[in-house]
Amino acid sequence: MAVGAKLRYEVLSRDNFTCRYCGAFAPIVMLHVDHVVPRKRGGRDIASNLVTACQDCNIGKSVTMPGLGLVAEIEEAAAKWARDTHGTPDEDDLFEMRVYQNSLYFLESLPAEQVLHYIARTFIAALPYRPTHSELIRAAGGIARDDLGRTEVIF
Repeated sequence: MAVGAKLRYEVLSRDNFTCRYCGAFAPIVMLHVDHVVPRKRGGRDIASNLVTACQDCNIGKSVTMPGLGLVAEIEEAAAKWARDTHGTPDEDDLFEMRVYQNSLYFLESLPAEQVLHYIARTFIAALPYRPTHSELIRAAGGIARDDLGRTEVIF
């Protein structure tokens, strides 16, 4: 059973869209939501057992257990998040997350030179405004899709 979109968004947001294992962040890397205690070892789909991980760390971790210090840190972060009054993401937040992920996956399917071209083009068009990482990826993905005449959308 896959982690639901609402919980996935909560974990990514809680971890500030940054890999908890190596510190890499979007859009530099593809982010996943990883089980701290793997499902094969009895881990559950709850916030205190989920962490943001980049693709390399998630694949490299496989079904191994992280250090106890990281496990305790994740549990503490999840408890703090639950105490805070962030509320639940609304449909607009979830839509923005899906658009970001869709754009990131689309850009990842392109050759590196094309990706750099579209990111640079988007960044230059936005000057003097400095777009956030997610804004940059969403815009670059949209421009690339328009230029290449692609219409596929993954939701």
